[in-house]
Amino acid sequence: MGISSSKMEPRDPIYGFSYQPIEVKGSIHLPVTLGDDGNKVTQMAVFLVIDDLSAFNDVFRRPLIRKAKMMVASFSLHVKLPTPSGEGLMQAN
Repeated sequence: MGISSSKMEPRDPIYGFSYQPIEVKGSIHLPVTLGDDGNKVTQMAVFLVIDDLSAFNDVFRRPLIRKAKMMVASFSLHVKLPTPSGEGLMQAN
């Protein structure tokens, strides 16, 4: 994304599914827009920056899920959340 490391805060390593430490280059606060079409909401979220291969681009952690009042339905791969103009929906393909 071209974000300077000087804008990141230092962080401790994180641990993956194999319980091996993964070095964190830093963390950064960025705005995230959630929802669909006219039903969107923007929240600030903390992202941990790593230099590692991963199957995920990003994982929403509990603080963002709580702050955005998201309701996660993992079986159907969708998320509902309240927005100023109604209920927002995010769905995986």
